[in-house]
Amino acid sequence: MRVVVQLPQPSAPPERHGYVCVENGILPVVPPRRDPRRDALLLLEPSEGGAESKAGARPAPSKDVAIRIFGLRFLPEIVAVPPGAQVVFRNDDRLPVTLVSSEAPRLFPAASLAPGATLSVVTPPGVNTLSVRVLEQPQMRATLLTPRGPYRHLKWSQSGEVGVVEMDLPPGVYMARVFFAHHYVASQLLTVPAPPAGGGPGVSKDAIEIVLRTTTASSPSLAPSLSPPSAPPPPGDAPPSPSTDEGRASSAE
Repeated sequence: MRVVVQLPQPSAPPERHGYVCVENGILPVVPPRRDPRRDALLLLEPSEGGAESKAGARPAPSKDVAIRIFGLRFLPEIVAVPPGAQVVFRNDDRLPVTLVSSEAPRLFPAASLAPGATLSVVTPPGVNTLSVRVLEQPQMRATLLTPRGPYRHLKWSQSGEVGVVEMDLPPGVYMARVFFAHHYVASQLLTVPAPPAGGGPGVSKDAIEIVLRTTTASSPSLAPSLSPPSAPPPPGDAPPSPSTDEGRASSAE
């Protein structure tokens, strides 16, 4: 089965940029580089009483899921967490952070997570989408998803406007959903037919193709390619002068 996800072209620049607070940092005045395509997920949810038991798609919680806190952001920001698996947060920043979640207020302790420390939690049963934020840095956000079926990260074209997923699926009815930039932005019902009665081969990944057109455009500030952010200027170089007040980075002494 082949799923193609198309992002619409942005029609206007964003109304506002985010702000970053760093300790004794020297930052060029540019919009924050946060590319949501890196963490975009396609989730296939079996219909009620349908293919979930046949698919056996939910991975076993054999390994912990690691989330790194570094550079005043979560890495990665969107994580698929198998049911019962532990999520390990590690603070690799120089400042303590206090983790909170509105969906599970008692999941995190009231004490902050010190630099270099780790914290392990298990997502509560019945919570399929859980947001994690930092009290001290409101721009920081992570989303933990508990999939009910198969899921894959999207592989993006060079232009960054089309994402593709290919996989083999057991027969059944699924709801294909795209999770992008902390929101579900597209959904479509998908039926995978059963193999021929004579015992022929099942449905290959190339036998079915669906196209999902999302309702949320990528930010025009994103580069077309998914190359990593450029390195900061060497010490002694003056940062470029700001052209507007938007995008100004504040520095905490």
